[in-house]
Amino acid sequence: MMETRSMRDKTFRYGPALLGARLVRVIKLNPSWNGSAPLHISLKTVCVDKFSDYDCLSYTWDEQVPERLIYCDGKLMLITANVDTAMRRFRRKHRPRWLWIDAVCINQACVEEKNAQVSMMADIYRSARKVLVWLGPSTEETKKAIAYCHRAAYIPLKRTPGLELPAPPEETKVERLTKRLNIRPNVKRMLKEDYRLSVQKGFDQIAGRSYWTRIWTVQEIALGRRSELYVGDSTPVSFERLLYAYLVQEYYPDGAHLEFGRDRSIRALAFHSNCLYHVRGKGAWDQARLASITSSLMVKKSAEPRDICFAIKAIYPDLLGDIEVRYDGSVADIYTELAASLFGQIWGTKLLGGMLDVATMCLPKSLSVPSWVPDWSSEETQWSDYKVLFNNATCDSRAAGMLSTDNRSLYLLGKVVDTVLELVGEPFPDWSIMAVTIQPTSEVYAALKNIHRILATLQEPTGHGDLASQFYSMISTLSYAPCLEGIHHYLHHSFDDNTDLAHGHTTTSSSLLTSQTVALIPMDDKLSCRQVFLTAQGRVGLGRAVQPGDDLVLLAGTQHPYVIRHNSPKNGYELQASAIVADAMLMGGDLWSSIEDSLEYICFV
Repeated sequence: MMETRSMRDKTFRYGPALLGARLVRVIKLNPSWNGSAPLHISLKTVCVDKFSDYDCLSYTWDEQVPERLIYCDGKLMLITANVDTAMRRFRRKHRPRWLWIDAVCINQACVEEKNAQVSMMADIYRSARKVLVWLGPSTEETKKAIAYCHRAAYIPLKRTPGLELPAPPEETKVERLTKRLNIRPNVKRMLKEDYRLSVQKGFDQIAGRSYWTRIWTVQEIALGRRSELYVGDSTPVSFERLLYAYLVQEYYPDGAHLEFGRDRSIRALAFHSNCLYHVRGKGAWDQARLASITSSLMVKKSAEPRDICFAIKAIYPDLLGDIEVRYDGSVADIYTELAASLFGQIWGTKLLGGMLDVATMCLPKSLSVPSWVPDWSSEETQWSDYKVLFNNATCDSRAAGMLSTDNRSLYLLGKVVDTVLELVGEPFPDWSIMAVTIQPTSEVYAALKNIHRILATLQEPTGHGDLASQFYSMISTLSYAPCLEGIHHYLHHSFDDNTDLAHGHTTTSSSLLTSQTVALIPMDDKLSCRQVFLTAQGRVGLGRAVQPGDDLVLLAGTQHPYVIRHNSPKNGYELQASAIVADAMLMGGDLWSSIEDSLEYICFV
């Protein structure tokens, strides 16, 4: 009993909850010459409007458990390894440093305080002197990448007519001194192949850090007065300078092109960049950002699912300002409220399709939300951007709809145009492996054989014309090349029902099969996990989670049809997935023109 009481006396305990008066806690990090010395801090309660002599730490929790001991006001406190490492990196040798770190400054065990403090998060970051972004330890490659970021402004850009290149970020004190002393980096060395490859690896490693996948880091970079990115003990670099280094790589005088893992890196940083651009007032709010925001939230993660909404609330106050921060609220209710706010912005636009596509990225949904509400907490998503492949199926129409008073039902203007009659073949496998290899795999064998069986079924006589030709046309469009006929001819002479696909046992030529695999790569995300179906009116279609009896609907403000399923108990339809149909009249807009006068509001639940 005495030992328990003794330990309790030595453990730090938070004081009264900070619920009002715009009060926050800030950390005084005591200095030390010894990098491995224990961390000693103290907490001070201040008004966020009157105290700004502190820096905010931006980092990732990475689902770590607090297990590192530090001393807070002379008592023991547990923090995570990431926080411990970051505090040691930013601890000064001679004088104390004031910091704000969410895991320490907010009593995470008090829901009421958490609600109040998260509501002020935007002001906390705006008031800080700067945001310290901790990206973890460095490597030899990341050191070269960071060094390149500081030198990128010296590289002469190739001016391309009609192309507006970004202006270099504001110079740092060190760079101004360097120019004054006429010290310039060795540009020729920076363009050498070995140096470029090392820098490329470094940029890939930076872009691959878990930091860029976490939703809170978006707000933390966007709202701070300025941000400094730290990778190990490398010289800090601003977020704007990191972006600039990615961009200038393409415009050397000799036209040399550095990849730097460009696609992956730009995708990793894109949402952070867009939000920063918006907050700095360089881009006015427009509705076209809605689909981008909604889809970006699907790939950003948080240990607390409600944060998907709360973390961007301050970035887009006109859009999400009415949503209350409440960690005791239902996740499903908060997601429904968020989706309702987003849908409320798109009436009269052509953005409905993008919103519905995001809502169907995760099926089945783990949360009990309406079918038109995205499950942003889902770890697995399936995405197909069919709309880029076709003319507008609804003739540039504008979205029209309304929400029920309880935000549970969404009414959209449209028309049911067909019904799924039967499924053909098997669902295509998950082809995510195609993104990293073009070698024949069991998934590739299964997919190619499924195409073979589908064609064999569609070639059987029916009263609806040449269905196989419809399928050829649809798949050739998806693959951006009329390659399917060759694939079918090859399969017809190479596969039979006894082929052992699980182990890749076949008498086919490996080189020829590899060439067919390459031809299928451009459409892997269009076929992955999807099912071919026939409709009552003799159309061939492709969609996910399709069942016989489902309906095909055209909706104003979209670019392609959707599969919907009637829900009798709720007296409405459930949104299933986007679809494509091998019918030029339907996909090209002619069918829409003929039914435009008979549209009606369809209830989605």
